[in-house]
Amino acid sequence: MVAERANKIFTEIPNLKGIVVAGPGPTKEEFLEEGELDHRIRDKVIAIVSACCADIGGVLEAIRNAEDKLKETEYVKAKKLMEEVMYLAVKKPEYLVYGKDAVMDSIKRGIARLVIVSEDVGEDEIMNITLMLRGRKDVELFVMPKSVEENLTLTQTFGGYVALLSSPSWLNYNSEVGGEASS
Repeated sequence: MVAERANKIFTEIPNLKGIVVAGPGPTKEEFLEEGELDHRIRDKVIAIVSACCADIGGVLEAIRNAEDKLKETEYVKAKKLMEEVMYLAVKKPEYLVYGKDAVMDSIKRGIARLVIVSEDVGEDEIMNITLMLRGRKDVELFVMPKSVEENLTLTQTFGGYVALLSSPSWLNYNSEVGGEASS
């Protein structure tokens, strides 16, 4: 019964990043071992932690107990994204723009596929970008936490803003101004 409801709820969430399974004693492990949880959901389990009860106190306890795993997951994603940014910056710079103005322009022109901003840009700026991306399923936003070392590279090297592009920036620029793109 619980697995059926979990399957229904979690399979309908687009871009689900991860799940924390919490409960008292061996209950949580037994739940996962029963095998009734959809494999797509089971694959998203990032932490299994103890929690006393199924109320707000239990939820807060689960979050506290999963904090290390959540940070680790956040750190791994941040590291992978910055590796991709650095690769593009060196090998394919036409697929990358950085700085606030260039990133905002790439969003407006519809060529950004992934926007990475530092948490340091502030809540208002992050909300502004989120609103710009509302309804756009083709663009992902990642807010780089202050707590990860990659944030320093993002802010110092790229001004806190990076966009990975779906096509080369020169191709989109030329087609917008009516010019011919050459290879």
